[in-house]
Amino acid sequence: MSTWPPPAAPDPDRPGSRGISRRTLVLGSLGAATVSGIAVIYASRSSGGATSAPPSSIVTTPATTPATPPPPPPPTTTSPPMTPTTTPATTTPTATAPSTDDRVLVVLHLGGGNDALNTLVPLTGAYHDARPVIGLDDSTLVALPGTTAYGLHPSLAPLGPILAAGNLGIAAGIGFEHPNRSHFASLDMWWAGSPDGTTGSGWLGRWLDATAGPDDALLRAVGLGGNVPALRADVSTSVAIAEIEQFSLTSAGESDALAAAWASLTPAHAAAGAATQQIADLAALLPPTADTDGDVTRRLRIAAALIATEPDARVIHVAVSGFDTHASQLDTHAALLADVARGIAEFQTAITASGNATRTMLVTTSEFGRRIEDNGSAGTDHGKAGVQLVVSAGVRALDSGVVFGTLDPADPIDGDLRPVIDPRSLYATALDWLGGGLAAELTDQVLGGGFERLPFVIPTRG
Repeated sequence: MSTWPPPAAPDPDRPGSRGISRRTLVLGSLGAATVSGIAVIYASRSSGGATSAPPSSIVTTPATTPATPPPPPPPTTTSPPMTPTTTPATTTPTATAPSTDDRVLVVLHLGGGNDALNTLVPLTGAYHDARPVIGLDDSTLVALPGTTAYGLHPSLAPLGPILAAGNLGIAAGIGFEHPNRSHFASLDMWWAGSPDGTTGSGWLGRWLDATAGPDDALLRAVGLGGNVPALRADVSTSVAIAEIEQFSLTSAGESDALAAAWASLTPAHAAAGAATQQIADLAALLPPTADTDGDVTRRLRIAAALIATEPDARVIHVAVSGFDTHASQLDTHAALLADVARGIAEFQTAITASGNATRTMLVTTSEFGRRIEDNGSAGTDHGKAGVQLVVSAGVRALDSGVVFGTLDPADPIDGDLRPVIDPRSLYATALDWLGGGLAAELTDQVLGGGFERLPFVIPTRG
């Protein structure tokens, strides 16, 4: 019978419970291999250097026997931010020594463009004037400590205990100075951590490269919900999982036979087989999925189990969709935010029970916010600035409360909320915290410049 929350540490004698050599993966293929319901993403290497191959597609149904390995593909050759350094974002940073810290960063991406104004609601007449159809009643909002300027959407009420503990910070008015209202272009910007979105690598992938060691664990970086360009790297490995519920091995004999079959193929397929086994073991720990479980709740439940059972996990990206609320927003957005709140609340409870709360940080991202005025279809269209959450024991309350930045519908720019926080400030804050003992200069190298850090995060543990 599985237990929940999962145990605080894995069985050290279980094969595959620790890492698998990154070198083995790199030698096994020149691109990306998709097998057994996961995509193992790693980079090509040649005498001319290391370049990343595009992530493969996801196969959602695990294979019971390995297929004949295909031939390898050919190699592919608030305040404004501070003044960037001269290091471009396309440069892969080199760390003087890998980090030995054990922190974990969870990035929850709310795909589609979450509506900031109905998430963090300004208690002003300008808000209600702009939104006569979808404006929320002030009396229904969740009060925030230290401020009377804003309230939270009532669906976020389950975050109350986290707020009361001082472990939630809110970045308001976050967005690139010159954003793009296209989902695709904006996602490229956010995933790359670059205003032009053309670095060829992800902001998380560059950090993974900069801190890579010779024997990194296979599950050091995981994408839940599919392939994630934010994890795209030159030399580091990531594992993308579409749906963990697809992973099940009916008996120990079947598990051993499958592992032996994968191991008999290329090193890349052997690595993928090892990942399949580890993920199947993880899936067995999870409670049954209920009809009321949303994607955020399900995937953060998996993230909590991964943190508890894989001590070398460092970066977990969780992707969900549905936040593109052009019509009938009120009910849809309420349900989406209820899933976000429940998922984060359960996640915090689980990592606290497994003894991992002090080493874990969760941040949200979304490609843009929505326009200030509703659109005549009881919804909102693509806008500029948004709002993001930071949840961790490393968050501290400010004198002004939990909100940093501003959402001011009375001070629009082209009918949109004005960006006052660069997204790279959120990234820099998260990477400083994740890196622990590593110098902040490494973060600046990863992001291609120096950016203001969010003041409600404690960069080092006390």
